[in-house]
Amino acid sequence: MKALLALAVLFTTTLGCGSSAPLGAPSNLTVKPSGGGAHLTWMDHATAEDEFQVERKDPGGSFVKKFTVTFDITVYHDSQVTAGSTYSYRVRAASSSGVSEYSNEASLTVQ
Repeated sequence: MKALLALAVLFTTTLGCGSSAPLGAPSNLTVKPSGGGAHLTWMDHATAEDEFQVERKDPGGSFVKKFTVTFDITVYHDSQVTAGSTYSYRVRAASSSGVSEYSNEASLTVQ
């Protein structure tokens, strides 16, 4: 039994199972006008994320988590915007072990 437990510990350490390695932060966040809304894209640098959290700063406000997308998705279309308003966005990866740093911020004035 001790040999089995030692083997399990060895595999966990060697394979990284159960590790709490930091999540890579998304990068290259861009936002472009599309269909009356804001179309976001970013680069995924996390390997074990459960989701991406998209935060938006409304005019005169502060950043608030507005949307989530599942792992490996690197686009989002925000249709809940008002013409003439400027919105800023940032994204971070999240998993059961924590969250990454934020991406760069990107802004758009909706036409």
